[in-house]
Formats: sequence, C-alpha cells, structure tokens
Amino acid sequence: MGYLDELAQRCMIQVVKRSLTNGRILKFRIHDLLRDLCISVAKRNRFFTTYSIYNYNNDAVEDDVVTSRRLVVCKAHGDGRVQYAGGMMRHSNFKARSLLLLDRFSRKEYEANFTEYYSNLLGIGNSSTPLLSRHLFSSFSLLRVIHLNVGSVTIGEERVTLTIPEEIGGLIHLRYFKVICYSCSLPPSIGNLSNLQTLDVRGVTLCTLPESLWKIQTLARIHCHGIMPSSGIGGLKMLRILKSARAGRWMRQLKELSNLRKLAITNISEKEQADMLFDSLHELDHLTSLLLEFDQLLQAATLFSSLPSHRNFRKLTLSSKLTLSSCDGWGTLIELRGLPQNLTNLSLQRILLLKRDVTALEGLQGLVILQILGCRILPRDEEIYFSGGFPRLRHLRLADVEGLRYLRIESGAMKDLAQLTIDHCMDLRMMPEGLEQLASLKKLEVSGMPPGFVRRIREGGEDFHKIQHIPSIHINTL
Repeated sequence: MGYLDELAQRCMIQVVKRSLTNGRILKFRIHDLLRDLCISVAKRNRFFTTYSIYNYNNDAVEDDVVTSRRLVVCKAHGDGRVQYAGGMMRHSNFKARSLLLLDRFSRKEYEANFTEYYSNLLGIGNSSTPLLSRHLFSSFSLLRVIHLNVGSVTIGEERVTLTIPEEIGGLIHLRYFKVICYSCSLPPSIGNLSNLQTLDVRGVTLCTLPESLWKIQTLARIHCHGIMPSSGIGGLKMLRILKSARAGRWMRQLKELSNLRKLAITNISEKEQADMLFDSLHELDHLTSLLLEFDQLLQAATLFSSLPSHRNFRKLTLSSKLTLSSCDGWGTLIELRGLPQNLTNLSLQRILLLKRDVTALEGLQGLVILQILGCRILPRDEEIYFSGGFPRLRHLRLADVEGLRYLRIESGAMKDLAQLTIDHCMDLRMMPEGLEQLASLKKLEVSGMPPGFVRRIREGGEDFHKIQHIPSIHINTL
C-alpha cells in the first residue's frame, strides 16, 4: 500500500481518479483546512518559500531567500515591479536545493511588461543583471532541482532563445533539470553534471542538446521533443525512460539500453530504421511502454513479431503521420494480428482500421484501455461489430474516427466496461447498440458531436433508453 492509499483510508484525501490498469491514485482532492495546515507547517520549517510581487519588499521574506531550501518564484511581473525576481536572485543561498521559476502572463501583462521583464530574465537588450545569469548558478551551488518555465517570448517578429550559461556545469549536485520555453540552448558544460538523473525538455519546441549530454552515466530519464540522440547513447546503462526521440542511426545502440522501461520513437521513415528498431525490441526485457510513429507504410508482420512478449510489456501506441486520403496499402500497416497478449493499454492513432483488425483486437484478453484516435473506417466497413472478447476492457475511447457510422456491442462483449468516451466522431449516426446491456458501465462522456446525435441521447430521445442506466453522463455540445 502506498502513502496516498493510506491517506485515503484515513479520509485525509479524497480520491478523484485511479488508474484503470493498476488502481494507482492519479488525482485527489484535499480539504482547504488541511491544505492551509500543510503550507503553514512547511513554511515554519522552511521546507519551501514562495515569492510573488506582493511580498518581496517584506524584510522577513528577504531573510528567507538566504535560508530556505526550496524556492518558488511565481508571477514575477506586473505592477511595474518586473525586476523584483532579479533582485531576489542577487542574494546568495548555499542551502537551497530546489528552484522553481513559474510564470503565467495575461495578454495585457505581455504587452505592458514582457520586454523589460524578459530583458532581466534572459539577459538580452540592455539588461545588466539577467535572472538566468552566472550569479544564479554560482550562488545556488547545492541545487538539486531546477524547473524553469518562461513560456514563449517574441520581441518584434523574433522569438527569444533561452541560453543556459556555461556555469550550470558547476552544479554538480543537480539531479533534475526541466525547461519549458519555445527555444532553448544547453551548453557543453552540462556534461559535467555527473549526478543528473532527469532531463525534461519536452516543453521546448526547438532545443539544442550538446554531444556531452549523452556521456552522463547517471541519466535515467530523458523527456524531449523529436530530438535526435547521439550515437553514444548506448553507454547510458541506467537509462529507464527515453521520450520522444527521432529515428536515426543511434537505434543501432538501442539493444544496449538494457534497463529501458519506456520508449517513444517518432519519424520512422526508412526500412533501415525499422530493421534496427525491430532487431533491438525483443532484447529490451524490462520494456513496459512503447510508442512508435511512422512516416511511411511498413510491413506489420515484421513489427508485431518483434514486439516484446515478456510479461512486463503492457502499453503500446501505434501512430502514423500519413494522410487519411492515402488508402493504398494501409492494411499492411495496421493488420493487427500478432499483438502481444499481455497488453493492457492499446492506442491506435491516425491509421486505417478494418473489420478484421477489430476481430484481432477482440483476441487481446488482458486489454483494459483501448483508444482509437483520428483513425479512418473504409465505406465497406462503416458498421463495426464487437461480437465478443474484451473480457477485461474498462475504458473505450473513440475520438475523431472518420467513416464510422454504426457501432454494435453484442451480448457477452465488454462485460466489464466502466467508461465510454465518444469525441468528435462526426459520422456516427446513433449511440452504439447494446449499451443498455452493459450493467458495469458507470461513466459516459460525449463531446463535439453533431446536434442531431445529441438530441437522440437527451431525455426523451430515440437513444435515451440505451444510456439511462448510466450513473454519470457528461455531454458537451459543439
């Protein structure tokens, strides 16, 4: 039993959402009195300190700057005091372990303050004391966690690039580094961070990673956005998560990442890339989650025969960048026979789905979550039947499925279904047949559907009898 489960049993938190696959608590609520108590105790014990434009001029706050172990800087702008954060950072704090810079701008605040604020933040223009300056990385030398959220900034028509100073290489205790911005450049000195375990730049659209990064032996989690790893990635023996990397020659080293748990690879466009990937997959014994995004058609038989079949492999996402108008040969990409039987979570995105594929999916006895997103149904297959199978399925989500007009759930199929989500399936004429026999169905979510479809499921509508037994129904109209 985890800490959150113990708190839930003591009624100290209210569980909002659990994982359908393992029951783990994903979201919870806390009473406002308990929240205030936690904050009060944390501040009294200097567990963390939060700064805003309203309290920085307080002398007591200034004293906290040099003593607190965790610093959170939020809303560092407005009221003409855009430089307060820069002033705060001019203090030295050799006890600080965590630094979080969280900024949220309204449109008016952007127009009024972004030039002056970001000059101080990024060290551009006439600013002499940028917030992300050499002083920051030399005065907070024991930092273990850095989280920088500076958003997307443009001056004129030019986007500003967040340049991390070379001095970051001196933060040898740093374990977690996260950046959220439009463009970011990391210096070669980041290779000196011998204790770095997590690098999270998935919130960066354009990011430059130095070659030295791939030599940090302690790296366990890399979250990026379509970045091409170095060929030296094979030396990262402790790497557990790699998301989302562009396909390339580095995949020759993939089989050496023996501790890899979660893997996401995008832009698979060449047969050579696919062969390198398939040769390595079956050797990743600890892999639990896999996302593959294809740029062109590949033979599915080769793919599925290479997928891990060990008991740890649970989650698979198959995606394509192909346009839905390209129908020729689609079946070779998504012929879903041969999928691992131990899958519990399957997501199909932007692919062509045929009736025979639905039959293949019904053979996945352990499937708990099935998501069909942005897929297309051919006119000859416009009516889909779930005639059996899916004995453990708990959540079925259909979103932006083109060409699906009728859906029928036969008796005995999906007998454990708890949640059904239908989102922007514009061709669907009516609520799926057979829903009324699913006594386990507890939640129905319908959004983005045409007015005619919504009228059918309202009270008194033609399909209302199918859903009237469902305790929780959420309908969001166009």
